[in-house]
Amino acid sequence: MIVSSLNENYKVTHLANLFKNISLGVLGAFLTVFLGVMSVQGTASAIQDGVAMKTTKFITGNFIPIVGRTFTDAADTILSASLLLKNAIGIVGVIIIVFLALFPALKIFAIALTYKIAAAVLQPIGDGPVITTLNTISKYIVYILACLLAVTLMFFLAVVIIVIAGNVTLLLR
Repeated sequence: MIVSSLNENYKVTHLANLFKNISLGVLGAFLTVFLGVMSVQGTASAIQDGVAMKTTKFITGNFIPIVGRTFTDAADTILSASLLLKNAIGIVGVIIIVFLALFPALKIFAIALTYKIAAAVLQPIGDGPVITTLNTISKYIVYILACLLAVTLMFFLAVVIIVIAGNVTLLLR
């Protein structure tokens, strides 16, 4: 798009639009596949862990004489405490992810806004290829911001699914 706006002889706007559409489609497809795989995997592993935990508790409680039930109750208490700790760590992790992504997102947004303001201020002076280029750069920096937010969302959801999977595991006990 920049080449097309700066040079009258070489126009590649249709190719640039094709690349943009393909990129946005691939990003959307990867986001969809990622969410689907993470959801199924988190739920399946949580159910599997819950069944294994129930089996272990049953075997321990019934086949170890005298201390089997006491050991099972102690394991229950430890698992409940670990659930509280894991939830607290998960919440802190989610907050850290938000703060880690917030600064780059604000920075990218500020850069896009700077280009947009520069294009708006310079347009009354003379509407030429430089103004169109600045506006194009601003638009594509917003696409970079969208990519950053999509990746942040994927990371955020991965942490949330891991925390929820642990809760489902302990819920099935």
